[in-house]
Amino acid sequence: MVQLDHRLLHEARRFMTGANVHQLKEMIFVYVQAVELHNRDWPSHHEYQAEYEVRLRRYVMDDRLRRPHQANKIAREWAASLINKSARLHQRSEEIDASYQEWRHDHAA
Repeated sequence: MVQLDHRLLHEARRFMTGANVHQLKEMIFVYVQAVELHNRDWPSHHEYQAEYEVRLRRYVMDDRLRRPHQANKIAREWAASLINKSARLHQRSEEIDASYQEWRHDHAA
């Protein structure tokens, strides 16, 4: 008897997005079906067909490895936008300071 890996199923569902929902649901379905048919001693499934489990595990592992890279890329892009905004604010602050100094000079007398 083969046991379903509920942790694998949970993790696969956790990584589900609008972009991969159909593909992932199909992989989960065929994995669960392979386990159930094997456990019911279905004629064509006397031997457990592990390729469906392996495919789902590979997908989850690949997705797990991709996520830090995506998060890192997003963080770098956000940091770059903050640096640009900071530079613009600094430039504007210097312009305001120069205008103020000019105003003070003109109104000092």
